[in-house]
Amino acid sequence: MSELAAQKASLRRAVRAEGKALTPPFLMESDLALWQHARHYAPLWEAHTVFLYAGNGFEPNTRPIFEELLRRGARVCLPLCRDGGRMEARQVTSWRALVPGPWDILQPRDDAPLVPFEEIPLALVPGLLFDRQGYRLGQGGGYYDRFLATYRGGTFALCRDLFLYDTLPLSSHDRPVDAVLTETRLFPPAKRGED
Repeated sequence: MSELAAQKASLRRAVRAEGKALTPPFLMESDLALWQHARHYAPLWEAHTVFLYAGNGFEPNTRPIFEELLRRGARVCLPLCRDGGRMEARQVTSWRALVPGPWDILQPRDDAPLVPFEEIPLALVPGLLFDRQGYRLGQGGGYYDRFLATYRGGTFALCRDLFLYDTLPLSSHDRPVDAVLTETRLFPPAKRGED
């Protein structure tokens, strides 16, 4: 294992331990603050199709975003994990239609409509950690690294302030998301003259 891979593995272990120690009241309060902040993130509500994920464990709860996007008439897709570390975007019209997939993460059924990534203007990207430049440390499976290597739409992330770092160890293939929303802030901060 390279030094960089060892650093990332060590960080993953530490964050998973920290995440498992978070209390339900803390997670509920944090999720509510993230939702309130996401309600004002214009690109999310302007997109006609959004690629989401179902938050698992101590990840942010994405169901309120899912429900609100459907209420507004948007097409919502979630990842269906396939062999070889690849994902497909499948349209979902009800949270109840999701089924447990690998690692007990909720995902669409095999018969859910396939949506080409080229038709998706915005994707919510998960991560254990993010930094202020938008780089992420994922779970280590490589699914989103492969996705981000070719996806050309906009990207954003939800990250608890607790898991926002100044910098993260980076590999040459790492790609940042366009924006990271925490309970209190948006990173990278908007430049002068931008909202």
